[in-house]
Amino acid sequence: MPSETTDRLAALPGVTRVSPIVLGKTRFLDAGYFLIFGATAGDALLDRLVLVEGRSVAPDAGTSEMLVGSWAARRFGLAAGQLIETRQDRFEVTGVYESGRALLDSGAIIDIEVARRLFNTGDGANLVLLDLEPADAPQDIADSVDRLYPHLEAHPTSDWVETYGQVAVIETFARFLAMIAVVIAMLGVSNVLHITVSERTAELAILRAIGWSRWRVASLVLLEGATLSFLGGLAAMPLAAGLLLAVGSIDLGGYTTAGLIPVVLPLRAALEGVAVSLLAGTLGGLAPLARALRLQPAQALRAL
Repeated sequence: MPSETTDRLAALPGVTRVSPIVLGKTRFLDAGYFLIFGATAGDALLDRLVLVEGRSVAPDAGTSEMLVGSWAARRFGLAAGQLIETRQDRFEVTGVYESGRALLDSGAIIDIEVARRLFNTGDGANLVLLDLEPADAPQDIADSVDRLYPHLEAHPTSDWVETYGQVAVIETFARFLAMIAVVIAMLGVSNVLHITVSERTAELAILRAIGWSRWRVASLVLLEGATLSFLGGLAAMPLAAGLLLAVGSIDLGGYTTAGLIPVVLPLRAALEGVAVSLLAGTLGGLAPLARALRLQPAQALRAL
């Protein structure tokens, strides 16, 4: 994107600030896929970072200084003051930052002029961040940019990662696997409850004989299924957290998940997992529930 287009974006109604970014991937130490963000000192991207250690990059354009994300710093054992080489250029790590975004925290930030030289982008940028007026809806501004500049793609920041086709494919595949997991959970709960109802036929018949209604007996069966699923969902949380940490640390020939997969289990995902597990258990208990509703006390007790 040439600088002239960036200037036009800055003139759009509702846009308060424009921050051109040069985004590139390179081999970094032992990583075959590493994201580097070229930014101007003092722009919106750097303003939103929390410095964990050291200082930000110097405001002088062209300086070979580098800010490293917290996840990347832990992975490579980097700290302020170290010198590293990438793309035949030497950089001094001036500090470690944290943004709360895995994609950004697993990369590094350098001066935009250095990034332009490293990735041969001329005086332009391949990513532009727009700060908007508080009252403006991000999607409305994105629609305006798409309409005025058909050769550009505009998205709200929250949807930025989803613009990558690889991520969309991964998300689709993950949802497919999640559906299979739900079906397996339903079948597992249903099988366990079928066995439970079969082994407790006499007990359920006695409950019916002493006055329990069909729905009360059925609710007992359904409650067992829901409890089993809920406890299973809770037990799966530490397992899921361990798997995320392991997958996020996998390194095959220098290629990792590049921060696209969180290494810490999000609270929302954990709660959703427990809710889905509970739903699957409830649905899986419908077949044993029907069997419990059809239970005849006299017939069940004669079969003993």
